[in-house]
Amino acid sequence: MYTVVWETNIAAVLETAIREKPTREATELELTRLMTIAVDAATKRGHALLWESWTNDGAWASRGTCECGAWVQCETRPAPNSIDIGGPAVAVGCPLRKDLS
Repeated sequence: MYTVVWETNIAAVLETAIREKPTREATELELTRLMTIAVDAATKRGHALLWESWTNDGAWASRGTCECGAWVQCETRPAPNSIDIGGPAVAVGCPLRKDLS
């Protein structure tokens, strides 16, 4: 049996983690991961998405829109009352694709 002894001040570690912003590369990688998940879900529902991306205060977001009007939004730092991937394009089928609706 092993005993782990913590010598780290947890409060100091959390404070540092909150203060530090993720690097641009890490944030872009996270956005790419979210977009990959969103594209997979939307494609299975028949949507073909055109994408636009933007940044705001260190957070990155991207929005994909289908010609039917359905959209999906991916956010690396969503608001407390939001989610990282959401929108009709990942929830319902594309009405322009009758075989998948």
